[in-house]
Amino acid sequence: MAAPTRIQTLSIGSQTLSAATFARAKNNSLVLESFEFEPMPGEPPADAGRGPQVRPTLESLADSCNLKLPTRYALSGQAVFTRFVKLPAVEESKVGQMVEFEAQQNVPFPINEVEWDYKLIDTPGADDLEVALVAIKTEALNQINSVVEEAGFQVEAVDVAPMALINALRYNYPELSDPVMLIDIGSRSTNLVFTEATRLFSRTLPVGGAAVTLAIAKELAVPFADAEARKIEAGFVALGGNYEENPDPDLAALGRVSRTAMSRLHAEIVRTINYYRSTIGGSKPVQVMLCGGGAALPYTKEFFEEKLGLPVEYFNPLRMIGLSPSIAEQASAVAYRLGDHVGLALRTVGSCPVEIDLKPTAVAFRRELCQRKPVLTAGAVALMAGFAAWAGQAYFGAATAQSELQELRAERDRVEEVTGRIQIAREARSALDETRAPLVSALQARSVWPGVLDFLNREFASDVLWVTDVDPLLLDGTSVIRSESTPRAAARPAAGGDGEAEAPPNAIGGLQLRGLWRASDNDPVAGQNEVRRIYQALGSAEGSPFDAERMSAEEGDRLRIPSPDEESLAWPFTMRLPLANPISLD
Repeated sequence: MAAPTRIQTLSIGSQTLSAATFARAKNNSLVLESFEFEPMPGEPPADAGRGPQVRPTLESLADSCNLKLPTRYALSGQAVFTRFVKLPAVEESKVGQMVEFEAQQNVPFPINEVEWDYKLIDTPGADDLEVALVAIKTEALNQINSVVEEAGFQVEAVDVAPMALINALRYNYPELSDPVMLIDIGSRSTNLVFTEATRLFSRTLPVGGAAVTLAIAKELAVPFADAEARKIEAGFVALGGNYEENPDPDLAALGRVSRTAMSRLHAEIVRTINYYRSTIGGSKPVQVMLCGGGAALPYTKEFFEEKLGLPVEYFNPLRMIGLSPSIAEQASAVAYRLGDHVGLALRTVGSCPVEIDLKPTAVAFRRELCQRKPVLTAGAVALMAGFAAWAGQAYFGAATAQSELQELRAERDRVEEVTGRIQIAREARSALDETRAPLVSALQARSVWPGVLDFLNREFASDVLWVTDVDPLLLDGTSVIRSESTPRAAARPAAGGDGEAEAPPNAIGGLQLRGLWRASDNDPVAGQNEVRRIYQALGSAEGSPFDAERMSAEEGDRLRIPSPDEESLAWPFTMRLPLANPISLD
């Protein structure tokens, strides 16, 4: 089937939905004809499906789109599971089997419950095969796709934003061979893309522009929407070093809050660079490019230049793309926000480095129907001819049909009998599952505490502070140790005031860490900052068992660092760390 001469693209972000229309020129190049951004109200949710919030915004965006055009849309990197895996070199016919085995090992869901795809990355001269593997739960994919189609869009294909960015980067900067890192700052997450020669890698970090908004909301004690408006109106990232602060104290405070929030993102980026170099075998980037809506905050470029010590520029995905004269000026001003749209449109004009195709059930059905259409047409003609012949003999076949009907009824009775036995077996299995569930839960719980303690041991690798006391806390914040030393009968009275005792919550909801920190090179501030850094890392690190959102939103209540005196050699600190998943004591 010939590629369409015009294509519509759709990007579903955490806080903004956007659409663009491209035309395919005779030389197989692309021309951007139109684009539109539609922000979603309220705080961006963590759930990628979030149909109730996406639906009205998508319907509003559809009013300005051409709903007759085939549409490709991209899911955010946060909505999918992505892995870059290496396989031993095998025959081409066996690659599919190898990748499916790796998918079963790496995807954290049963493979029959996910929609997944992969792309072999061309690495000439390499001993191993490198594969980009992407998966999403089929239920979540069908949910968001139904919202898109109910808004009127004719979905042709579904891609993933980080992979679309890789395609846009390679197309617009073909001369790049040195290691480059692309930072795509979204609302809830940030996509990192690494390219060098033929090597490709991407990772999605759970930190984005919303972290700055949340920090401003906390500092000013205002709702998220008001903080977002304040950030857009007067926000900026304060510069460090010898730069003079803004003379307006309110603006200076706003800049400092934004810098602190962005520093968390910087820490995650540095961690990913180290992983890319040590585990993936890549080289340290020599250049950084910025894109995404979060990159619009003033002095973001200068902040990363200062922190990373590398040249930073804004990514221009329209560098090799034609522009319709009516939108040329507007498109150039926001080019850094259109990278995933360009990557999506490039899939219609030729091969791309990474071609991912996630197929919702409805899209897969339409494709299969389209492929089978010629066969179905021929079959329909043959069926009509056969029906005419059959009609002439129908009278003579009545006795035979009656006999077959009796046989079918007897077969139905046998099937119903077997169905009854199957139902009894299912009920017995359900009873066994209910008995087994507590035992399985208990076995799984055995590994929880070693994992938590091992995580704390890794993250507290610092020579200026150490932990002296780890105290589990119940869901109501009371100490487990203190609770166990007090008889259950002596628990506090129930809320009704009738004197009846209620048992404390029988689950661990968090940990309280006490410890000491010392000055770093006789600089107490550096030591205090190290305590704060580790606190923030405990929530944001990959595989963290703690609730990062609560830790960030309640940092002032959960982190205590008393002011140091001049006589002591070390000073105390206290951290209260809420667990993302409480641990039952039953």
